[in-house]
Amino acid sequence: MVGVEVDKYTARFHDLTRMVPHMVSTVEKLIDRYIWGVIPEIRRDVTSSNPTTLQAAVGMAYRLTNDVIRSSELTRRRPKETGRSTKKPSPKSTGQETTSSWKLRSNNSGA
Repeated sequence: MVGVEVDKYTARFHDLTRMVPHMVSTVEKLIDRYIWGVIPEIRRDVTSSNPTTLQAAVGMAYRLTNDVIRSSELTRRRPKETGRSTKKPSPKSTGQETTSSWKLRSNNSGA
């Protein structure tokens, strides 16, 4: 849901409230029904902001939707780094000797 889609949802919500006014007979019901129509990623945050007007709920939904969009763009641009390398280091790069190199040295030094 992009910010423009919040506007579309809000306009459609207003249309539906005019068609079925008994579903939103109080301000609390109106706000509650509006919140249940927003995307799940922001629904809990809009609810926890305790909006007292529909305009407050719409504004919060708009801001949070834009935040979700921005943060998802950032994660798509930047690959996750775990700090661990999946490639196993070679013994030469770590300064360790392998068993085969040790055997070669012991055979050559005794000759």
